[in-house]
Parts: sequence; C-alpha cells; structure tokens
Amino acid sequence: MKSEFLDLYPLFGIMGSISIIVTTFVAALFYVGRKQERFSMLNHFISELGEQGVSQLAPLFNGGLIFGGFALVPFIVGLGLSLDSVWAKLGLIAGVGAALACAAVGVFPMNRLAPHAKAAFTFFRLGLVTIVLFSIAIFAQPAGNRIVPLAANIFGALATLSYAAFLGLVTQKTRSRESSEALNPEAITERPRVWHLVILEWAIYTTTQLWFLGVALTLPT
Repeated sequence: MKSEFLDLYPLFGIMGSISIIVTTFVAALFYVGRKQERFSMLNHFISELGEQGVSQLAPLFNGGLIFGGFALVPFIVGLGLSLDSVWAKLGLIAGVGAALACAAVGVFPMNRLAPHAKAAFTFFRLGLVTIVLFSIAIFAQPAGNRIVPLAANIFGALATLSYAAFLGLVTQKTRSRESSEALNPEAITERPRVWHLVILEWAIYTTTQLWFLGVALTLPT
C-alpha cells in the first residue's frame, strides 16, 4: 500500500494546484466588484474572488480552494516520506497544516473576515515554514539519489522571499490594529491603483503554485 501511494502522490499535487489555478482565474474573469470594477491583480486581494454577494463565481473559487487544499495533503505527505529526512518530516507537518488552512480560506470566505483572516494568516505563516523546510530537504538530498531536482529551490527561494516580504509589510502596517484589517479593502477610503500588499500576495500565490506544480511534475509517477 505504501509503495502504491508513493507512486501516485505526485498526481495529487498536480490536481490540487491545477484546481486552485483554474478556479481562481475563471472567477477573476467574471468578477465585477462593488463599484462595477473588473478584477485586477494590481489592487484586488485574491480572497475577494470568494466574497459572497460580490464575486459572481465565489462558490467556484471557494470550492477550488477547498478541493485543492485537501488534494495537496496526500501530496505533501508523500513528498515528506519520499525525501525521508528530518527536514522533510518537519516540512510534512507544517505542509499539512498549510494545506488545511488553504481549504479553510474557502470554508470561511471574505464575508466572515475574522475567521477568514485567521485561516489566511495561518496559511501564510505555515506556507513560509513549509517551503523553507522542504527547500532544505531538497538541497540535502544525497547527490546520487536525488528525487527532486535542485532547480526546484529557485521557486522555493522566490516563494520564501514573497512570504517574508508580505508578512513583514503586514506586521509593519498593523502594529496598532487587527491584522485582519490588512486584508479588508473596505478599511481604506480609496483603493490604490497599485497596492503593494496585494502584489506581494499574488507573488506568494504564483511562486507557491509554481513550486507545488513544478515539484509534482518532476516526480516519477
């Protein structure tokens, strides 16, 4: 059973990533905001695609996060077992938490800002830890028995920088108020044309999906 699982787990990574990517961009294509604006990656948070009563395809987006998050769990478990090191096992633990937090973002959409923010920031923090630990595990593979190419750490490094920059900016902006307000576009009087926090969130999204999809596609099935 373990051997069969280790042969199939990369497929869960591919399914999970593609589910999240496709539902995100389909929901963005049909999005019309409160002011009849189209969705922009320059100034709209990703979670706005799941805001019920605003985003036309909110159920599709939220469902994609839930399905994708749960699909990534067996992929992360399989990757941790395949790399078979202390770093990989620690990455497995953090990664399962991050994947479940991703699913929780879909369960608690932006309408429910307090639980939504808790799920989102749990994902951001555990996502950072996951990428760092697995990057170390990938780097530490025996030279003659590499399962994941070292090139995967390029995306790992980019993802790590994106997470760190995003969390650092949130910390700086929310010293005297709730961190959930950082993700609330209604908390500001006018939406900037270019919102640095939004761009960093999209950087996290892009680099994380490239990391998961890239690693999954390089693994033998």
